[in-house]
Amino acid sequence: MKNITILKRDNQKSAFNGEKIAVAVKKGFDSLETNNYSGDDVNKVYTEVLHQIETIAQTESFISIEHIQDLIERELLRQNYVDVYESFSSYRNRRN
Repeated sequence: MKNITILKRDNQKSAFNGEKIAVAVKKGFDSLETNNYSGDDVNKVYTEVLHQIETIAQTESFISIEHIQDLIERELLRQNYVDVYESFSSYRNRRN
């Protein structure tokens, strides 16, 4: 995935860094005051989001931060992590 560029909110471009996506997903899970989730839950969402980005990278040369966040939100819902989705989405809306 080294061939995909990230388009930041300020329209700056940067190299893809999967670790940043992992951190964002983990923060979504960590924001809940519960022990119901493990690293495996984080990894399931992260892995699927990476697969989706790999698919996009086959036809696109860049992806925006907002698109990545959309992918994370959709994957949280698809895997039925509704409470994590709500927390992630709320944080995202406060930041923007």
